Amino acid sequence: MRHTETEPTATAAAGQAATGDGAPDDKAQKRRRRRGGRRRRGGRARTVAPDGGKAAGREGGGEPRREESARRGGKGRGGRGRGRDRRGGQGVDESYRERGHAERPAGPAPEVDIPAFAALGLTGDLLAGVGAMGYVEPTPIQEQAIPRVLSGRDVVGCAQTGTGKTAAFVLPILQRMSAPMAADGKTAHPSALVVTPTRELCGQIEEVGETLATYTGRRVVAVFGGVPYDPQARRVRKGVDLLVATPGRLLDMLRQGDVLLDRVDTLVLDEADRMLDMGFWPDVKRIVDAVPAKRQNLFFSATMSKTVLGIIADTLHDPVFIELGGSATPVENIEQRVLPVNQDQKVDLLVEYFRHHDPERTLVFTRTRRRAERLARTLNKAGVTCEAIHGDRSQSQRQEALDGFKEGRISVLVATDVVARGIDVEGISHVINFDIPTNPEDYVHRIGRTARAGASGVAVSLVTAEDVHELVAIERLIGATLERHDLPDFTYEKRNILESHQVRPRPGKLVWNGGAFRAWNKTGVRRRVPGKRSR
Repeated sequence: MRHTETEPTATAAAGQAATGDGAPDDKAQKRRRRRGGRRRRGGRARTVAPDGGKAAGREGGGEPRREESARRGGKGRGGRGRGRDRRGGQGVDESYRERGHAERPAGPAPEVDIPAFAALGLTGDLLAGVGAMGYVEPTPIQEQAIPRVLSGRDVVGCAQTGTGKTAAFVLPILQRMSAPMAADGKTAHPSALVVTPTRELCGQIEEVGETLATYTGRRVVAVFGGVPYDPQARRVRKGVDLLVATPGRLLDMLRQGDVLLDRVDTLVLDEADRMLDMGFWPDVKRIVDAVPAKRQNLFFSATMSKTVLGIIADTLHDPVFIELGGSATPVENIEQRVLPVNQDQKVDLLVEYFRHHDPERTLVFTRTRRRAERLARTLNKAGVTCEAIHGDRSQSQRQEALDGFKEGRISVLVATDVVARGIDVEGISHVINFDIPTNPEDYVHRIGRTARAGASGVAVSLVTAEDVHELVAIERLIGATLERHDLPDFTYEKRNILESHQVRPRPGKLVWNGGAFRAWNKTGVRRRVPGKRSR
């Protein structure tokens, strides 16, 4: 049996040093020992250092707040540049460097002949931007959404991942802008705002927006947490027409007075369902309340549940609902497979899979950050060029891994769901679910990283006996039963993994139902009075 040596606590060490050879503690030493333990104040435990001072940092340890603020380049409480994303849990990445931004406009707009986009009502400057993106024919979501957004209607758009939703709202927003950009060097007054859940998605929308706005003279700027505050604040103070932001950093800028939303006439919530899942909705509500009530609302996502629709309903005015391919339907060009395997053979199976299939550009998803790190190390040892990308990594590390993946220097990228929706890389051939997602809608977003813009791709899911309920939920959502395969030449241990039709609902889950509890049993639903124990 393996044992772990533990160091004595600071309190115990102090007590031992003070007592010497077993001498009894005096009253002062006893008080120090009592102060060194855990205390409860207001029903909430807090850790106190032996000297009576509160331990700094969320994880127990760290620098005092004022020193931490100075280290991050801030000016203490209320000063500019605090720069910590409220939900990130990570300090600012001081090594992060902004990518280059071209001056706008980039000269006179060239004449381009793209009749399919011109028929949607787009003007010459934007058509030149469409040509710069390489678009020739609009996708179904673009064809349906652009004319309606141009007409000023509220739009809820639900379409498969990789079908061009970003351009579907950025193009008409840029065309509808009529007022000149407000730039006083002190506070930004954007006329359009896009709120997104992740930094990667935020940067992706900025890149697309900058390209589409190349010849319009409009400025598209992205702000997000985990990176120094001041460089982003300086950029927005110069003026911005279309602001793309994550909730935490945007609220920071609102508090500091670097951004005012008093002139926003178009609000976009991109991946609204993910913001709800990540707990951003209270922050989003604060942002919505800071925007003028008279505005255009646009909501876009690959999945739009009834829960999300119910929450956003009070912000919409006579909306148009556009649903293409079903609310949770993967792209038809994705070949979906399931590889049943025991939990302790998952890593070996994945390594063997890469021996049979050249991982030219493969995205692997795990459920936790720690597992992503471990798996990346294991794959590198097995000879697979691999990097991990997740919320615990600094922004520069995440960007470096993503750039290496885009440029082909890294063949496999191991990621968590937090960054899944911001990974927009052309030519991803395989998406592998090393861990099945607990939320079935995340499956649609994960595998949507491949087969983008009409290409084809393969999605592989490693399923264990513990994952069968999640697999059934996924199959129910997408309306299809996924085929199961075995990997040739791999020595499987004895498996006992149920087929989808053999899986029964999980028993015994209690939920509140209007004053009574419901509990599933063999006969169906059983009701009992709250507070009364059932036999």
